[in-house]
Amino acid sequence: MCSGVMNHSLKYQVPIPVSWERVYALEEVEQLAKEVLRWSSGVRLWMLEGPMGAGKTTFVRSVCAALGIQDSVSSPTFGIIQEYQTNQGEAVFHIDGYRLENGHQIDSLGIDSVLGGHQLCFVEWPSLFIEYVQVNYIRLEWVILERDQRILKLNYVVNE
Repeated sequence: MCSGVMNHSLKYQVPIPVSWERVYALEEVEQLAKEVLRWSSGVRLWMLEGPMGAGKTTFVRSVCAALGIQDSVSSPTFGIIQEYQTNQGEAVFHIDGYRLENGHQIDSLGIDSVLGGHQLCFVEWPSLFIEYVQVNYIRLEWVILERDQRILKLNYVVNE
């Protein structure tokens, strides 16, 4: 599964606290993305939860920008999975489980093999993917406070 230390250009390696929470304004998402990269300490699997319109894809776009990805980052809702490349040639996967109805669809799409790689993986709407995860991951949860304010809650999940 997605595990290990990521060797991206930002080289963030700090101890991971068990949980973390921030209130932020939408215009602060780029700064927040960099802060989460530091906090993640290279954990490769990120599960993103929150209501429609909370900012999950915008956040992924900001993380990808911080990693030097030049590709256009958009929601993979209809394609289910998108792959991006960093300037160093590392693959980054963005998966959206919103349209998936059961785990058999994950099997048929081969997405479990992406989760089994060594690439950075962002999974939006991750409920069906949890059973495939056998490694530690970061759970990010958004709460909408107001039109332009959010709470982002992060938890480091240990899978033993």
